[in-house]
Amino acid sequence: MKMSSKGKIEFLDVWLYSTETTADYCRATTYDNENDVVVYLMEVVSEQLRPHFKSVEKYSELNYDALIVVMEPSGRYKYALNINYDQASVSISIGPHSLFSQNGNLFFGTSSYGFKTKHQNVTYDIEDPKTDSHLFKFNHK
Repeated sequence: MKMSSKGKIEFLDVWLYSTETTADYCRATTYDNENDVVVYLMEVVSEQLRPHFKSVEKYSELNYDALIVVMEPSGRYKYALNINYDQASVSISIGPHSLFSQNGNLFFGTSSYGFKTKHQNVTYDIEDPKTDSHLFKFNHK
């Protein structure tokens, strides 16, 4: 994507993927004043946007990961970061418009049916499903 100095989009290159059963979605975007970057927060399921896909595909091929994409206001790509639950077979659902920046940190909200960390493992109960809410903080300095 490239924007003019007046904030108008001059061109947009589509790089999301979709099939008949899956699609990648951009759920939120924000401008980080302190770092002078545009940040996109995406739910991704495609192999092309999940760097460790081969190591998790038998557990979570159709689960959504979170992808943070950081770009300069000119549209130049800087970097991206994938967030996932590895082999826990858990999808991350990103709250629409839930991304904001403050003092160089990014904050965003997600939910999932169960989660797994080094110290906790909450599994999905098919009889009584409940979502878990998460608040992420990311410092990209």
